[in-house]
Amino acid sequence: MHNIVESLIKKNALSTNTIVTAKYLVKGQLGCYFKTDDFKIIGIKNNQEIVVKNLTDDRTINITFQNIQYIDGMDIKRYVQVYDLNLDGSDKPLGKKRGRKAKALLAA
Repeated sequence: MHNIVESLIKKNALSTNTIVTAKYLVKGQLGCYFKTDDFKIIGIKNNQEIVVKNLTDDRTINITFQNIQYIDGMDIKRYVQVYDLNLDGSDKPLGKKRGRKAKALLAA
């Protein structure tokens, strides 16, 4: 997961003002449990912890990338595909281009 975070930061895909859906630990009267909510990214600490702000009650907490379920409404696998990355953080090889070839390329 560490490589995915670095790659998304390099491509500016995971920056401030990005909306994420994540689960976080809540302490209640009956104990601790996980809750899922929408957050806005404020900053990123050392590529491990992400500082987020809750959209409903404006609380600021730290979460890890493993707790993120959706980024901008997309599943993480789909979001990574949009930026031409593999799940391990490496770049995808570009496939064969389709369509008509330019005349300049055919003449050469």
